[in-house]
Amino acid sequence: MVKAYLIFVLLAMTAIIVASRWLPWWAALVLIPGSFLFFVWLAIALIKHGARKLLSAALEDQSLVLRGATVTIHGVAPCEIPEEFAESETFEDEDADRSEPDGRYVCVEMTVHPDPGGVSASREKLEEGGGKWMPIIFTLMEPGTVLDPKTQGVMAMFSIPQARAVTVDRTDGESAVDFDGDMLIEGPARVRVTFHVPDGVEGRVAVRYQLLELAEITVPAAPIEGRLIEGRATRD
Repeated sequence: MVKAYLIFVLLAMTAIIVASRWLPWWAALVLIPGSFLFFVWLAIALIKHGARKLLSAALEDQSLVLRGATVTIHGVAPCEIPEEFAESETFEDEDADRSEPDGRYVCVEMTVHPDPGGVSASREKLEEGGGKWMPIIFTLMEPGTVLDPKTQGVMAMFSIPQARAVTVDRTDGESAVDFDGDMLIEGPARVRVTFHVPDGVEGRVAVRYQLLELAEITVPAAPIEGRLIEGRATRD
């Protein structure tokens, strides 16, 4: 794609040189602004192409560590807004119409067993953090949702309805590495992940780790105290 753009640039420059020599002055006045707009369009297209390529590579690299992993869902239950979010200045803005964001919070407790093949591939691909996974990356989306930055575009991907992880606790008693404020885990672990579930995300959803669908759970339509809904573990 980049080569095609370079060919267009060469053709456009050739056309400008030829036109400036052979066309009358009034035609040149039309050609110069047109050429400027073309190069602006070209620059924007190259930036979009580069952003899509970088995001696609990042998602693929981060997904490697849990490729083929087995996830067992122990329970899903509505929960209160995490304390650190309840006290955040974001929710205390006097100009805001509401004190907290739309949606609700759901806690999912799961055990993740990475596949040795995926761990090995991750270590070979990534110099920093290879072979380790970050629970904060988990999301909940409609099963079968396709994520492809190269065809969908960066902004379109982020607009897909999804529940994002906001807090993570390791519940198996083992320690975890802190990576820039987020939990980084090597090997199997049992974790409790709190998701912020926006309006419209309910029913059967997939537990995702970037490009991977690792399990399916049922998110209740409204908070129900004390009720656990077992999920069905799947193998990617």
